[in-house]
Formats: sequence, structure tokens, C-alpha cells
Amino acid sequence: MKLYGNKKIKDSFLNPDDENIDHLIKNIQLFWSKIRTKVSKSSPRTKIHEGNFDFKKEAYDYELSEYGLNENELSETIAHAMGGCIRWNEPKALYNITPTPLFTAVASTVVVNLLNPNAFWDYTSGRTLVYEKKIICHLASLAGWNKKQCDGIFVSGGKITNIYGIKVGIGNCMPESGKYGVNNNMVILVSESCHYSLESSCDWLGLGKNAVVRIPVNDKGQMNIPDFESIAKKKLNEGKKIACIILSGGNTTQNPMDSIKEIVGIRKKLINEFCLDYKPHIHVDSVIGWLWLYFSKKENTKKSIDKSIIDCAESIRQIKYADSFGADFHKTGLCPYISSAFIIKKQNHLRAIADNKNSKKTGGPYGTNYVQYHMLEHSRSAAPILAVWSTINYLGKKGMQDYIIHLTSMAQTFKNEIQKHGFFLLNDYSYGFTTIIMPHINVLNINKEKVSLATTEQINSYNAFCHGFYRSISFSKQDGFNSSPLIGLITNYKKTEKGLDYSAFRIHPNSPFLNSKICKEICNELGNLKKEYEQREWFNEKNKFEFQPK
Repeated sequence: MKLYGNKKIKDSFLNPDDENIDHLIKNIQLFWSKIRTKVSKSSPRTKIHEGNFDFKKEAYDYELSEYGLNENELSETIAHAMGGCIRWNEPKALYNITPTPLFTAVASTVVVNLLNPNAFWDYTSGRTLVYEKKIICHLASLAGWNKKQCDGIFVSGGKITNIYGIKVGIGNCMPESGKYGVNNNMVILVSESCHYSLESSCDWLGLGKNAVVRIPVNDKGQMNIPDFESIAKKKLNEGKKIACIILSGGNTTQNPMDSIKEIVGIRKKLINEFCLDYKPHIHVDSVIGWLWLYFSKKENTKKSIDKSIIDCAESIRQIKYADSFGADFHKTGLCPYISSAFIIKKQNHLRAIADNKNSKKTGGPYGTNYVQYHMLEHSRSAAPILAVWSTINYLGKKGMQDYIIHLTSMAQTFKNEIQKHGFFLLNDYSYGFTTIIMPHINVLNINKEKVSLATTEQINSYNAFCHGFYRSISFSKQDGFNSSPLIGLITNYKKTEKGLDYSAFRIHPNSPFLNSKICKEICNELGNLKKEYEQREWFNEKNKFEFQPK
């Protein structure tokens, strides 16, 4: 058979001689050329298509044609699908922590997918499992662990790294759970700063959302130690088992680092005081903060390094006292989605997830190394492994350090400049490279010192302004392009003394092409946009704000 439908096989697949790669390159060039028609150099998004966007109608109206599309027609649909995507290489793309991936990472992903290995067994994935182990050992060494005793696995996202940590904890306090399931007698103690998906993770694991007990944090977003100890004792006195303790190793706001060493000390105290026959597992949700492990004590003595980097590095090095942690390379590792790793100090704890003798078969001759028995998936791409390998080995330790230094420097420029353009800075000092701001609204008597004391009417007006301004800059279009800077909105940044949530904006530098001059231009543009929005939409003859969406 020479045709599939009306498509020539020799032009559609890599041939047995591996000699027609030029067809793939032509497809990439064609697809990219069509996407380029949707790009404006001044826009952080690709072109947002005109007309009404009807998600359901567009999905339900689709019908597959008898003979498919030719490559040119197909490229048009790919470009259409990418319409409205954020261009993370553009300096104005400041919405979230998402990198523009390195060419080497993208290239490795493409070539790996040509061979299509399934990284659940070395027989089906070549030496990729060895390279996975190399990366895991590298990360374990950065954490100060014995790489010969550690283990880990690449997984599909930061949420899954937390699921692995909780799953190990469940096995610790209820060894027979793999056979008989779990009960409602377990709790997960979690820093308030940790990701909101943890409740969902416990739901998926059968513990239920109510198993998550959030521990209050201080003004810096760090877990309050006395609260942790008192809540832990309360739960143990109630007869609950603490399956897992999840600590913050950074997030997308202040990048707070919990005091891991103190929590480990309290755990030891609790084990003795309550005569526990298990050890609550301590997992660090460090999918963002892991990157600062590249700064050792030696680098931290250099005067040229920003203090926030030194402080963050010193805090995250406490990860050596934890039992496991997560790392997202698609967040702070310059790799494409999805590139996440779960790393654990003791390899037998990971193997214990599966009650199966085959789960221990690693490190043997080729064809005898399995990982599928202690991982969630049985189908797993090797592309993320090689994307990460390409990134860290292309840049080296110094390159990874320079990446942090650059983003921190840009964040400091944003912090210095944005206050000149009608915004208050809410995080004068933080461990990460996020800038958190609130708008100065002329007719509202609110500033960062007074916001916690604001009335309900003031907070409602302030939040309405923030939401309206956010929509105005996020969805404004000129010739189908959104040229405004894309910043993030935090709808519940903090609470007032009356318990009311108030909003804030966050600015995340991402692009390696960002510089001080561009930062200043962006701050000036945001200031002008705020001023225009305030005058155009919100100021009326009564000097009151009213929510009036257009």
C-alpha cells in the first residue's frame, strides 16, 4: 500500500532508511510560516480572531472530511488553533511564570517523538531511563541528598508531584492501603501558601477534599510554626493520622519558603510524644523554588548577587531535611510543557507505592529495568526527559544561575519603576521575581497602608476597578491583536480586617529579551492604560465608581 487515503506514505512518515527528514522540516517551516501571519511584533499574543467566539458551536460543528486536508490546508487550521496564544518570548508577556523554551529543548522533543519511545521500560525506550536517573541524581545532589539512595520519576505536571508525595505518605501510615484502599482517618497538613489543587489531589486519591488542613501563614507567606504544631497535635488527639505534610518551596506570588528544618524537628517530637508507629511524610511543593538550588553557599558569598537570591537559596537548601520534592522545568527550567519531576530521598519509599516484585527491578541489564509498576501512567513520553537533559547540559550551572539573576534584576526594575506610574508596590521584598501591585485610584481613599481597614463599599469598588481594568488590557484588540502588556490578576490576594478579599496584580518577567529599558517602557504603558481606563470608564459626575462593563 502506497497511499493512506490520498496521502503518499513516503511523504508522510519517516522512512526505514531515515533519509526523508526534509519532509518533516518542510512541515515545520510551513506550519510556522502560517502562525507567523498571526504574529505582531508589538503584541504578546498571537492574533485573536474577529467575530464571536462560540466554543460549543465550533466544537460541535466539526466533521472529519473523507480524504483529510492537504498540508497547506492543515497548516491553516494549526495557525487558527494557535490564535490568541501567549507569546512567552515577547517581553510584554508577564501574566504567569512560563518560559519561552530553549531551541535545544524543543529540538530534542521533536527528534525524540520521531522515534516515539514509551518511557515505562528500557526495552521500549532505549537509554532514556538512564538519562532520567541522571537528572534525578543531579537534582538530589543539588538538594544535598545521597544520589545512590534517592529515586524519582518524570511526571505530568506539578500537581502530580504532590500526588506522588501524598501517595507515599498514605503508604507510610497505612501500609495495606494499596490492597484495601483508604479510610477517612487521614489528614494532610498543608501550608496555606501551597497550590489550590491539593484539595483536588486528595479527592483523586480517595482521601477527600476535607482531608486537607491548611495551616495559616505569616505576612511573608511562610507557615506559622506554632499554628502547625498546635493543629498537628489537635488532629492526633482526635485520632487522625497525618499521612503527609506539604510545605511551600515557592509559589507565583511571594515565592515563600517554609522552615523545613523546624517542621522536621516538630515531626520528630510528635512521633515521640504520640508514640506514632509511622513517620508522616514531608513533601516540599518546590516546583518553582527548586531552581535556587543552583546557588550553593560558595556563590552566596559573592557581593554581586542580589540579597533576595541569597536568602531564597539559603531557605530552599533546607530541602535536604525533607523526604521528597517536586520540580517543574516548564515553569522555571526553560522547557516546554510538560516537564516535571518528583524526587524522593529514599528509593525504597517510591518502590513501596506498588506491592509488586517487579517494581524493584532497576539498575540491571538492558531490558530488565521497569518503572511502570510505581508510576501513575503506563504510557509516558521520553521527550520531557531529554528536553530537560538538553536544557541543563546546554546552559550548565552558570547558565541556570544567570537565568535567575536576569529575572531577579528585571523584577527589581519593575518594582522601582511601577511606583512612578500610579501603582502601589505590595511586595517591597520577596524571595522570587514577582512584582505585586495595586492601582492608585484617585477617588477612593485607599492605599496599601489603608486597604486592610477599608469599608465594604470601598473594597467592592476597588475590586470592580481591578477586574474591569484587567479585562480592558487583557482582551482589547487592535486589528485582531492585543498589544497591551499581559499581567496577572490575583482576585483574592489578601483579606481586610473585615475578612473581605481584595485584588492585586502581579508581574512575572519571563522573556530572556527583557531589559531595563523595556521594563521602564512597560511600566509607563501600564500607567497610561490605567489613567485612560479610569477616565473613560469609571469616573462619573458623582465621583463614585460603578461597575459598568462595556
